[in-house]
Amino acid sequence: MEETSHSDHHFIIRKVFFLYPQTIIRDLYQDIISHGYDAFFIDDHKIVVNFLKQHKHSILYINIDKVLKDEEWLEFTNNIINYPATKSTEIGVLTDANLNKKYLSRKYLIDIGITCGFISLIPNPKKLLKVILRILEANEAKGRRKHVRVHCTNADTFNFRRNTVLYRGDLVDISSAGILCQLPDESAKLIPGMVLDSIQLKLQGVLSMASGTVYGTRKATENSLHYLIMFDRENMSDKTKSNILSYICRRQADFINEASEEDAQSAPEFGEMKDGGKLLDNKSNDELTQELIEELQMVDTELEEIDDILKAKGGNVKKADP
Repeated sequence: MEETSHSDHHFIIRKVFFLYPQTIIRDLYQDIISHGYDAFFIDDHKIVVNFLKQHKHSILYINIDKVLKDEEWLEFTNNIINYPATKSTEIGVLTDANLNKKYLSRKYLIDIGITCGFISLIPNPKKLLKVILRILEANEAKGRRKHVRVHCTNADTFNFRRNTVLYRGDLVDISSAGILCQLPDESAKLIPGMVLDSIQLKLQGVLSMASGTVYGTRKATENSLHYLIMFDRENMSDKTKSNILSYICRRQADFINEASEEDAQSAPEFGEMKDGGKLLDNKSNDELTQELIEELQMVDTELEEIDDILKAKGGNVKKADP
């Protein structure tokens, strides 16, 4: 996949991964999704690297209270930021406030340079949600898309009535805003602007009713079309909204599970990863030295670019204390 520059972030929806999320984060999952953030939970630090490699400019939140020791998490985080294939990742840290790990905040924020916050979790879901949403918004995680869209399974269908005739079709994609769908034939003669009053959705066996408007079409195959139907959200029942959101969350989990099964067949991508999270590389010292030189040159170039941007805004790069 071609890497997208930082200046293009506002054009894309960035994936947000929560590694070993705490219970309070899990309870906020639907809220995060409903705000349009493409969020996922991962419960294995050994496979998260492959996701970060495949999805450039992702955001990763790490629960540093679980599985690894403090020093191991520091090393793990530092490796992600400095490894060329994952260096575009922006990282935040989550920790239980009761564990009093604020002494680690300087190491993460200053020494390593994470950009998505060192968050001490408090038992106040509403305040925590505001903090997370504010950080995600600042990092342009949503892109231009307002809603998370997921691919449907082959078993997900819909039907509607028009002129007393019942039409059935397959769902391709769905978001809280609408569906992309396909009909087995063109006898329904759907055209942009047409209103469909009674659409029945069947999402993993769960039935929901909605209404919507045909927004447009696009060619699917030589002989078939995909139809984009936008929901009438103002008149949609809370139950249908909840069913769609729950389905989206389940499909997000399916995405991780299916990809994890594939990743389980391959080794971690920093070289080889120990149980403690330490990453080893089999390259020679000369190769590692050359890579380090190239990395430092890239950092110098990036600092010059940042300095130019800040100067244009009336500021300059603040040098860290030695």
